[in-house]
Amino acid sequence: MSDRQPVGVVVGASSEALHALSLARNLGLYTIAMDGNPNAEGLAAADRAIVVDIRDPEALAAALEGTVPDVVIPAPIGRYLIAGAALNDRFDLPGVRESAAQLCTDKWAFHRRLHSLGLRRADCRLLRTAADRAAAADFPLPAILKPRTGSGSRGVVRVDTPAARDAALAALPEGEEYLIETAVPGQEYGMDAVVIGGRFTPVLLRKKLNTPPPHCQCVGYFSQPAGTPRFTAAAAAVEQAAAALGVDNAVLHADLIEAPDGFFPIELSARPSGHDLHNLFTPLVTGIDMVENYLRFALGMPYNFSPRQYHGGLIRFFDFGGCTITSVPDEKDLMARYPLAAYRCALVPGQRLDPVRDGSVMHRGYFVLRGDDEKELTALADALLAEFGREALV
Repeated sequence: MSDRQPVGVVVGASSEALHALSLARNLGLYTIAMDGNPNAEGLAAADRAIVVDIRDPEALAAALEGTVPDVVIPAPIGRYLIAGAALNDRFDLPGVRESAAQLCTDKWAFHRRLHSLGLRRADCRLLRTAADRAAAADFPLPAILKPRTGSGSRGVVRVDTPAARDAALAALPEGEEYLIETAVPGQEYGMDAVVIGGRFTPVLLRKKLNTPPPHCQCVGYFSQPAGTPRFTAAAAAVEQAAAALGVDNAVLHADLIEAPDGFFPIELSARPSGHDLHNLFTPLVTGIDMVENYLRFALGMPYNFSPRQYHGGLIRFFDFGGCTITSVPDEKDLMARYPLAAYRCALVPGQRLDPVRDGSVMHRGYFVLRGDDEKELTALADALLAEFGREALV
């Protein structure tokens, strides 16, 4: 038996990789963090930091200088999931394969695969050229415009009128491919799950709280109980989508809509959910840290993805917009008066906040309230947010 210390590599060392790096080191892994940004927070948290273009799998392998990793540490990352998957292929590691990662990160390829299998019943067009964009002026409404690649709802816009559609098409950035697709009606949800050896295990279903159109940004999640018909139906839809994409031996998260004819998959990616979900909210609600258990699986240690519990709760982000913060309540006072399980606030008096149009709201902080009644949780969240002093921007 070798006494060599196992090696874990994280591709993309933003602040969202810190939790996974900490877990890996606690499990005895020698950690290597790789990122193109020399100031990425995860670089300083690893045993070895490598500044390298993470868009280039060949460059990643060369930068390892002969070191053979034992696992690619799963962390929230967008299109560069492909690079980590390429390392899995190169070194025959457990984890998502590059072919599946390609389908997860390319929204056009994702749609075509699921649509061909009857799992995504919606019209969708690729807008690659100026002619494509001009032709999209007849696309049925309501519709969604979104980049072909990317994550965190970046650049996603809903259009409900011909004028809004034409304006959105005209405003699309040059040089980036977009999709236009049917805006499926229904409530949005997110699901955390895992597939190990072909076995699918759902962990947590989350009901989304979104801002109004056109940007429809998520600013909160309500945990949903397991064992309900809704949970079962959502899990079945995610399992079918994961199988269609070829996702195996991976932590995953999915976004779905509960449409009139069943759950409609918006996106699925073979990585943990970001925005303090996989590292905070999901473990609080279920008692399961999916990244920790995935690393245990990869290292041949005992693991368990089956939730130990389901606590009702809400994670809410500070979605103020069009205002200046004039005062921030005392954290200890809030903890004493509200059923808070977690709280982190980065807001300061004098800070100007623009309307929420992208995922940057997540960097403002969050709070987690415990409770099983959605109406009560909503009222508590509104009351807590009202304790922040604000002045409208002139």
